[in-house]
Amino acid sequence: MYLILHTLNDIDEFSETLCWVISTIVVCLKMTNIILRRNDIIDLLEILNKNSFQPRNIDEKNRQEKFDFTSRKYTKFFFIIIFSTTVALTIGGVMKGNNANLPFKASYPFDEKRVETFWTLYIIQCLNIYSSGCVTVGFETLIMVLIIQICSQLDIIYHRLQTLPDLHNKFSSAIS
Repeated sequence: MYLILHTLNDIDEFSETLCWVISTIVVCLKMTNIILRRNDIIDLLEILNKNSFQPRNIDEKNRQEKFDFTSRKYTKFFFIIIFSTTVALTIGGVMKGNNANLPFKASYPFDEKRVETFWTLYIIQCLNIYSSGCVTVGFETLIMVLIIQICSQLDIIYHRLQTLPDLHNKFSSAIS
């Protein structure tokens, strides 16, 4: 109760802390969701890797490669954005010279201004930030890549349905 009443005096600090707490909870929920849905994800990947879903000719292979390129491009783009944000967040407080701050504000039962303690806390908080960034990149791009691969399979199925009359004509002329 004391912390709530104490932080109400500084609403900016309270809102910043609340934002970090919520984002940390979201990262934990993402990790839990991946762990709980692991078997479903593996099943979906096995379905997409079945022989019937593989490209059969060069046109289908080109379609698949176009979607693969899109997946890789957006994954790299998202990683660069998250990594640059985490670097800016971790380096920003240290660049102030003698007034260096930790990335996260917190109260500790010891003096965090001592050099050894400060750098230990700084490294721990940086590891937290970078691991949260990696989890976010992994989770978000997994979902994105799965959706793009499903779209790729739908595009290949659409292409196969379009070429079905040609296959029928070839098959009919080969029988005759």
